[in-house]
Amino acid sequence: MQLSCTQLLIGGINTHACVRTTVVDAYQRDYEVIPASDCIASHDKEHHDVTCRYMDGKLGRGMTNSQIFAWLAQAAPSNSFKPDPPTGLA
Repeated sequence: MQLSCTQLLIGGINTHACVRTTVVDAYQRDYEVIPASDCIASHDKEHHDVTCRYMDGKLGRGMTNSQIFAWLAQAAPSNSFKPDPPTGLA
């Protein structure tokens, strides 16, 4: 069985290393890449900021948790269960 995944939400630590590599790999494999901006961090703020600017709009479109929850709610079939987003993440 194949799931036909075309979109990937990506979060992680060390934006300028692990996250960037994952985003680039996904982009090169023709996935629609959505870096979850509230779920990406680095110990080096300067490299984090530079990498986020590099990725956004070029390799993917960054979204906050609030934007992700709204996007998922909109994309879900009307008869499916839509859980409330976890508190403290938005």
